Amino acid sequence: MAPTAWSAPVTVAAGTAVDQVACWAAGACMAVAGTSAYQLAGSTWSAPVGLGLSGTLSIACPAATSCVAVGDGGQAASWNGAAWSAPVAVSANQGLDAVGCADPTFCMAIDGIGDSYRYDGASWSKSAGAWGAADGISCATPTFCVAAEGSPSMWNGQSWTQPQGTDPSGQVDAVSCPAATFCMAVDTGGHALTWNGSAWSAPVTVMTDGGADIGSTRQGLTAVSCPSATTCVAVGADGHAYRWNGSAWSAPEKVATSALTSVSCVAGGCVATDATGQAYRSG
Repeated sequence: MAPTAWSAPVTVAAGTAVDQVACWAAGACMAVAGTSAYQLAGSTWSAPVGLGLSGTLSIACPAATSCVAVGDGGQAASWNGAAWSAPVAVSANQGLDAVGCADPTFCMAIDGIGDSYRYDGASWSKSAGAWGAADGISCATPTFCVAAEGSPSMWNGQSWTQPQGTDPSGQVDAVSCPAATFCMAVDTGGHALTWNGSAWSAPVTVMTDGGADIGSTRQGLTAVSCPSATTCVAVGADGHAYRWNGSAWSAPEKVATSALTSVSCVAGGCVATDATGQAYRSG
């Protein structure tokens, strides 16, 4: 992805932080803000659609006809390409904090105490316990997921590994795994760590200001999205984006005057969102 300028802001949910955005193609995304979902079709964001979920929402969209959203109330809703389902209870002991999907028939969510739950495209079932609440999850395949739980925790199809203090310089806040042989994780101290299929790298400094917070309760790098092992974009609470080209990180690119909350990238470009309900495009 060649570096291109970021667009001017477009309002998605005025005055409400966009919790997460997930894109399945260029100009085709779903975002969640407050208790509603918003769809991007081309250059236009839809009116809000209430999901009936509560708390901070997380969303994953593995295909044009498949999105899953979960919330702090322990419920989930699914999108079939035309409409959202009514919310269903997942029987979580605490609210669901994050969800990631490998494909429309495999998603994984983790609740506030570390219990994990699998979605098969139709229903949810309890899975092996994880190691605490997760800030983010990325699944490359049904047998490979990584959860951002302070340090990365990994799913092998049967169980979760215990976090091993991989990141002593900050709290891992987000992760993106386009394949089982490559992941990028980012933390609250403005660092990034890579997975090469067998081990995690030491943290590398991405934000030279140390992860300054300019208007969000989250600090440092808040989200990352990698369409491939040679293309990642991370965004931060400093309102900047940073690009990975497979070997190094770019200088900061000014995107917003408020904290960036999420980013989702596909082959055709990226969409980033902020704490004031705005969206920005690049590529």
